[in-house]
Amino acid sequence: MKGLLKHIVEALEEDGDVEEFGDYADLSPDDQIRKHQARVKAIINVIIAELGIRAETHDASKLQEPEISKWREYIPTLSKFKYGTEEYKKASKDMGDVIGVHQKANRHHPEFYKDGIKGMSLVDLVELICDWKAASERTNGGDIKQSVEDNQKRFGYSDDVKALLLNTIALIEGKQAPTEETPELAEPYSGYMERDSS
Repeated sequence: MKGLLKHIVEALEEDGDVEEFGDYADLSPDDQIRKHQARVKAIINVIIAELGIRAETHDASKLQEPEISKWREYIPTLSKFKYGTEEYKKASKDMGDVIGVHQKANRHHPEFYKDGIKGMSLVDLVELICDWKAASERTNGGDIKQSVEDNQKRFGYSDDVKALLLNTIALIEGKQAPTEETPELAEPYSGYMERDSS
């Protein structure tokens, strides 16, 4: 996995999409802005590449032993119960150690890290909230916002992290809109890629 990400970054560098910070002192203000934009783009592309890998490989361990046989047996049962209920917890416990094995093999689970959620990156959190959202859609009575509330107690994340997760859900659901505190953004500058000819 890391090898693929390294390969993508190296390819971006070869294409000139990744620029070193370098010395900005001799550049005009316009060129400094453009160089900064190019660097931010390159860094965002690294994050996009990692998210692409996560999208393609999410929960791949569930399709292999020692996990697949237990998931085949218990998914029909788990799907009947609302997440967090006593019935759901009992069915999860009946699966034995396969859930723990899965969590230790996949970095989008807080249990992957010795520090729990504090050990996670933003990329891990994006995969985590996408996982929770998709899981809430396939379980009886699933409620992603309630899952975020319940899991705050379980994982001990702060109100700030909870707000970040809830804001991301709103974005996923297409409901994130400007508020009085967050005025609408101006239209993007249409000439941002044009070079100053003077």
